[in-house]
Amino acid sequence: METKVQKDFEKRRRISKKDALEVLNDNFQELFVAYNDGLEHYNVVIQELRPEVRVRIDSGILNACIAQSFMEHFPDKWTLGKYGRIIFRWEGISMLIKKLNKNSKPSYIPTMLSDAITTQKQVSLFDCEEAKEDAILLFGYTKNSHGELLNPRIVYYDSEVKWIADLDDVVTKPVAQPAERPKVRLRQENINKKAE
Repeated sequence: METKVQKDFEKRRRISKKDALEVLNDNFQELFVAYNDGLEHYNVVIQELRPEVRVRIDSGILNACIAQSFMEHFPDKWTLGKYGRIIFRWEGISMLIKKLNKNSKPSYIPTMLSDAITTQKQVSLFDCEEAKEDAILLFGYTKNSHGELLNPRIVYYDSEVKWIADLDDVVTKPVAQPAERPKVRLRQENINKKAE
């Protein structure tokens, strides 16, 4: 879907999967660790709320917990963009945290800014013109019908999914002990439902 107001903007810099992985190389695995730490924090926070209250604010709390974890893991890589949007930046890359549908398309209500993000248009995400040409990557996850959070991944979306990177795309460096792959933790109530 596109908004009714249309303007012609130049496209942002395109980025290949290979180039993006090179830029993110030193931080790639840490992105997924930050995501899992955010889920752990979310599981603690959400348990404090009554189920009736969770319905309307669940996704906002989830996104806030993940964003906070990213901010803690990458304290020098985040900035506050327009409308309070938290943006993580690496050389030529701006990254947003988004819920994605099963086809890796961002879930959102269409606005001129959100359309510009999904079509890689050069609309400033900041109050100034900073990083206007950066390619936008989405660090996203999918929530299934049971409320489970699945498939954390990085998506390059330009009117359609151009490429996807996940933990399987990184070659791990040998270490003394093998690194444990981050686990997605589910909310306790979902685990109890499956057990019944």
